[in-house]
Amino acid sequence: MLFGRLETLLNGFPRLLKSGQQHTFIEVDSLRYIYHPLEDYYIILLTNRSSNIISDMKTMSLCSAAASQILKGKEQKEFSEDDCFQLILSFDEISSRLGTSVINQEALNDVLMMESNEEAVQEAILQVKTANYNL
Repeated sequence: MLFGRLETLLNGFPRLLKSGQQHTFIEVDSLRYIYHPLEDYYIILLTNRSSNIISDMKTMSLCSAAASQILKGKEQKEFSEDDCFQLILSFDEISSRLGTSVINQEALNDVLMMESNEEAVQEAILQVKTANYNL
C-alpha cells in the first residue's frame, strides 16, 4: 500500500515541474516535494507541508552532496551495485541522524568509511576458507 502511494507520488512529479522555476520545491495538497537536479536525475525529498522547510533543505543539501560524491558523473548504465548500496547507506545515515545530532558532509564521510568488526571477521573467515579450498 505504502509503496503504491509512493510510486504514484513519484510518477506525478515530472508533471509538476515547470520550466524556468527559480525554486527547488513544489507544494501540493498536504505534500511538499523538495528536489535537486543532478545531471539527468532528480533527488526528491517528500515531506508534509508542516515540516520545517529550512531543515528539509539542509537534508536535501546533504543528500545531494552525498550522491554527487558517490556517482561522480557516472551514467545510469555505469552504476554498480556498490554505488547503489553506498547511496542507500548515505541516505539512511542522513535520515537516521536527523534531529539527534549535527551531521555534515565530513561526519557523513567518516561514518561511511568506518569498517565494522563483524565485516573484518567475516572477511578473515572467507580468506581462511579460500586458502583451505585451494590446498
